Amino acid sequence: MRIEVCDFLSADGRFFCVKKYEGSSDLSHLFAQGGVSADLFFNSQEYRQFTADQIGARWALPFRVDDERPSGCKIVYAIACPENFELPTDLPFFSKVTLLKFKRTVWPLGFEVELAKIVVPEPPAANRPRRRPRSA
Repeated sequence: MRIEVCDFLSADGRFFCVKKYEGSSDLSHLFAQGGVSADLFFNSQEYRQFTADQIGARWALPFRVDDERPSGCKIVYAIACPENFELPTDLPFFSKVTLLKFKRTVWPLGFEVELAKIVVPEPPAANRPRRRPRSA
């Protein structure tokens, strides 16, 4: 089984989960990644050890393997989107509800939640991919 703890872990304990915004389903996956990771981190010393092993001896750990409460750690949902897309205002309604659900899930486990925006330039109109029509 392949477990993706996060896409990037900073030295100060921020677990970055990154996804390009292309719709509500992408964001649901993104929010689930952080929520599942936080839940496993809290409930499994084996998972914390797995995370530590992935980091290796190259860096200092921003958490203690024997401590289930990750003091000062944060789940950062980094969303790649156009400059004019405002977070969280422009998120679809269902995505806002899902984000709130996962925020309420990870906060009692000792994680804070942040949103971060990664600005992605929009391609010229002629180069934009065409959306497939929805089937009835």
